[in-house]
Amino acid sequence: MYTLPIIECPFCSNEGNFTVLAIDGYERIEEKSLDGKTVVLVKADTLARCPKCRNACLVIVETTEEHYKQIKEAIQNFQFIPRISYLKVLKVYPEPQPVYSHPSLPDKVREAFEDLQRMLKQKFKPYFIVGGCRAVLEAAIAELGGEGERLIDKINDLLKKGIITKPLADWAHQIRVEGNVALHELLHTEITPEEAEELVEFVKLFLVYTFELPARIQERRKLTHL
Repeated sequence: MYTLPIIECPFCSNEGNFTVLAIDGYERIEEKSLDGKTVVLVKADTLARCPKCRNACLVIVETTEEHYKQIKEAIQNFQFIPRISYLKVLKVYPEPQPVYSHPSLPDKVREAFEDLQRMLKQKFKPYFIVGGCRAVLEAAIAELGGEGERLIDKINDLLKKGIITKPLADWAHQIRVEGNVALHELLHTEITPEEAEELVEFVKLFLVYTFELPARIQERRKLTHL
């Protein structure tokens, strides 16, 4: 048995060591000096399985001809071999889909929302996802300058100041309410995965309209004044 170095699963976004189920179809690339020894580098196709969701994907790797033979033999004989000295992951199929992110997002908001999207892909409990939506929203509202004791007051303050529109305020209140339910009732069984996914999409749209689009408009204005 052999496991590939940490890669991201295209199905559940888990990052871990994938078990190689099969390796075949190698193609010689070039000869290279490695650790003072001339070796033949090859490109090979592997079928590897995610340790979490158990789905398999095609992983194209680069390794030495000697290591290729060692991995193939280990798989055929159900043997375990330790990490080999040279192996590089070149491509994963299907390709992992990147989570939404944008340079205009404040660091705290960007990092939290990236983590939230990965949690959604990894099928965390819906109440964790919904609670996370509220947390990201609250961080974004704070960055936008919302004032007040409670989140509801901060959202209404941004609306009053004209920083957000009425539809955005309505989205924010929906996320706030659903998040409150999830945070106060951790075993709330009425929240479905579909509803959690929908709230994540609401948060994404809120961030796009409040951070990304204004940044793009500002950048566009700079270009037109050159």
